[in-house]
Amino acid sequence: PPPRLEMVSAGSFPAITRFIGLGQLAPEALLLLWQRRQAVTPAELAEGVAAWAALRAPDPRGLAALARRPTVMGRALRRHCQELPWARDGLGLTQRLVLQILAEGPRSWAETYALLMREREPLPWLSDLMFLWVARSLGPLVLGEVGFAARAELSARGRAVLEGRDVFAGPERWVGGVASGWCWDDALGEPLPAGAGQP
Repeated sequence: PPPRLEMVSAGSFPAITRFIGLGQLAPEALLLLWQRRQAVTPAELAEGVAAWAALRAPDPRGLAALARRPTVMGRALRRHCQELPWARDGLGLTQRLVLQILAEGPRSWAETYALLMREREPLPWLSDLMFLWVARSLGPLVLGEVGFAARAELSARGRAVLEGRDVFAGPERWVGGVASGWCWDDALGEPLPAGAGQP
């Protein structure tokens, strides 16, 4: 590492009700945060190295152990783990949130993305292009083309999955270093071998 490594870290900002990231801030606000930057300690650097190794691993149990720590990084890592297919329905959290939005009525993908980022996502992280990939991954659960100007609505199968009457086996997707073979039990906060706990 360099002799001195510094970090700007902000989980909130005055006068912003729902702070979701530095992109919301004016240049003057960024300058204020820069003036409050802090040196990264050796312990924080070691935690980052451990998290990076866990993120790349094909077995998510090490990542889940780090996610249980009562830190900002722990919250972020738990949110990352929640993208694994959940044991009860096969949906990752982002997929579930999108289906919940569409269950309220048809809307454009642009409106869905805006609502997801502004109100529903607990720790906003998703770019617009990544969102479109998530939209495409939903396949038969939604009706309509995928594109920000296009409108979408929940299909009958999408409603069945959302209500727990069906399990979605979508296309294989990578969650960090995990490609397949694992699901997430949100009540336990633990990854499980795929198929465990499914109805």
